[in-house]
Amino acid sequence: MKKIIYIFTIFVFLSAQATKAFACEMGPNATAVFSSLITEKDRLIDQFSQEVPNFFNLDFDTAQTETITRLDEFNLNVRTGLENMWFDGFRPNFEPMTRQLSVAEVDQTLAIGNFIDANAFNDMNRIFQENRYRSHRGYRPSELACQADTSSYAINNADRFSRHIGKTIATISIDRLQNKRDAGTNTLAAGGVDIETQDGPLAEHNQLWAEYLTYFCDPIMNAGNSGCSNPGVPGLLPNRDLFLGDLLWGDQKTLDLSVAENRIMVDRMLRNIIQPTSLPILVDGVLETDPGRKLMLQRRSYYARQQAIYNVLGKMIGLRAATDPDIADNIANNIGDIRTKAGILPINVSGEPSYYEMMETMTRDKYRHKDYATNLIEEPENLIREGINIQTFQLQQMNDIYKRNEELLLLMAADLSFDLDSIPMPNIAR
Repeated sequence: MKKIIYIFTIFVFLSAQATKAFACEMGPNATAVFSSLITEKDRLIDQFSQEVPNFFNLDFDTAQTETITRLDEFNLNVRTGLENMWFDGFRPNFEPMTRQLSVAEVDQTLAIGNFIDANAFNDMNRIFQENRYRSHRGYRPSELACQADTSSYAINNADRFSRHIGKTIATISIDRLQNKRDAGTNTLAAGGVDIETQDGPLAEHNQLWAEYLTYFCDPIMNAGNSGCSNPGVPGLLPNRDLFLGDLLWGDQKTLDLSVAENRIMVDRMLRNIIQPTSLPILVDGVLETDPGRKLMLQRRSYYARQQAIYNVLGKMIGLRAATDPDIADNIANNIGDIRTKAGILPINVSGEPSYYEMMETMTRDKYRHKDYATNLIEEPENLIREGINIQTFQLQQMNDIYKRNEELLLLMAADLSFDLDSIPMPNIAR
């Protein structure tokens, strides 16, 4: 209580000091002012002194309780008011608005996501279409690709067919030269003459001369003295037993060996190159002697070298032999069309093309027609495919070159063996 009075007194004193300063500034009115001030302050002090005891005489617990009660009432009233304002006023409006804002944001997010998905799908679809387009252009069969694909199967089969033809030519020829006799029928090999029963070697000469007159006689040969049966009338195949080069490398790339005249021509051509007549048969009793046995062994060496030559030349002719009709059906029209467009005369185009004609067509003739360059220009992908086709046929040609080199080595070895026969072997006694 005293502390409060002291504080109030200090307040009054300070107020008086301010008034005093004001009065001092006024001069003559200073006394009156101070008197009025003191009187007023005394009255206020007395009034405060009278009222303070009445205030502090109240029960502080009651005052505290009342204060807390009022605060609780204030808290309750304020909280209730705020709750009513929130739940009854703002919340009913905020919830739909918030929901609308959230749904709009979600819808916007979904729309953006759908847009991104659609954009990605369009990109992937575009990439897929581009790849499909490239694949279609890259793998779509072209005319050149179909030609190469169709011919590859036929060329491989024709190669195997030509090997059989060459082997057959070599076998028949060497059998005739060896005077082979069939054990069952007691007849000689095809083309052979039984010189034991038909006047010896003269019979074979007569047969060869008859073939010459019928097929190969040329009336203007030997200054007109050719020995033809009918002077001035050539044989069926005049001089065709001489021109092996024309047969191998002429414009006509295929020879039909199913025709008898062609088989006779090939046989006579090979005999003229290797050995026109066969060796005489060794009669009974000769092989019982040492000279006779030595002669037989020398003949076998001679036959082996002849066989090497027959195999090489037979294979070259086999490559030019007409293929089997079953093989040619798939390729004949294709080969014929290419060769005709390349300017080859139809008479030189075979309906059953040989291996040699097929390879000549696919590695040379097809490049001579304007359609070849046109097919490459129209679609760039054709150029890539054609590059693969060219590489394929290059490998095939390299394989052919490898085989020809082997055959060349065989002929060189046979030729060297003939030279070695002329060198006397030293007789060294042990």
